[in-house]
Amino acid sequence: MVVYILQLRDSIIKIISILFLSLFFYSCGGGGGGTSSSSGSSNTATAYDWTASGTSYGPTSYHSYSSSSVSSDSNDICTSNTCIFGGAEISVNALTDSVTVTYEGTAGNFTFVDFEFPASSIESTTATTSSHTLASTSYLYSKTDVANGITKKLYVLIPSNYQYQYWAYWDDQHLTSPTPSTYYAYASVIGNTFTAFTDLPSSGTATYTGGMSMDYGLSDASKLYRGTGDVSFTANWANSTIAGSMTNVTISEYPAWCSGECQTLSFPNITMNTANIIANTGLSLSSGGNPAYFVGNLEYSGYYDFGGVYNRLYGYFYGPEYNEIGGIFELTATSGADGAGYFAAKR
Repeated sequence: MVVYILQLRDSIIKIISILFLSLFFYSCGGGGGGTSSSSGSSNTATAYDWTASGTSYGPTSYHSYSSSSVSSDSNDICTSNTCIFGGAEISVNALTDSVTVTYEGTAGNFTFVDFEFPASSIESTTATTSSHTLASTSYLYSKTDVANGITKKLYVLIPSNYQYQYWAYWDDQHLTSPTPSTYYAYASVIGNTFTAFTDLPSSGTATYTGGMSMDYGLSDASKLYRGTGDVSFTANWANSTIAGSMTNVTISEYPAWCSGECQTLSFPNITMNTANIIANTGLSLSSGGNPAYFVGNLEYSGYYDFGGVYNRLYGYFYGPEYNEIGGIFELTATSGADGAGYFAAKR
């Protein structure tokens, strides 16, 4: 789960600007590049055309921010519906193109429990480019929950470069009444087609390359950065292990935190030490078997070394021939700075 708390500024205008930027970061899929969008109203935008009905799952990260601190967290898929923090499940109906969301955790001012967004609730679509393979088209759904009067929004990001996964984002940052003292935002990588653990090879290796995107905040919430970079992972099938790294990572100040010209800084290379590839026995695939996944501990210059608890990555294999990997991660530095994000890669 990805939590990072960003400072609420003195001006309401600046707060609104901050929230929009944070939302825009996730809806764009990270990685920079151009943006084009179609309409801001449901009568001109078109919902995503789902080609197959079914329910998919994904690990989830969330970040939260209040007036003076930041934190981050990430968690694996959890299908019990009783998790304190957990993953997400999204069911789609290809006949109606509706999207139904359940978040298996509790945090923030609202949670999703079988909340349906019909195709008519589409609000806008936005296409973006990326220098780190994370280009996507973002579909924004918006619907008011009649039970409590809260308008809920869901971004579904359909990648341009990946076939067997997509990305989801939701938040409570658009709420104005009551105004939250702490804001929450969530990101999840959803598997369209998981690779069964039993379908992995028993010999040889494979290298996966792609990109990552994150937000990173200083401990006192005085600065918030957007980070992007490259990722590379190498799987050893004989040993059922995987190791990886995030390189060429840069972080750029969000404008609301700039004093003068916004800075772009280099971030240390991040290493994921060798992790075991195992089967998630809590999730059974319709095709049979359990999905292959891994939990990695992350290290970088200045990281908080506490057994990987505060620097952790959850990744899954996707595709009928273990074509892709993707997942989420969190970072915590000894300074108390925190970051969180997602990654995708393919071989």
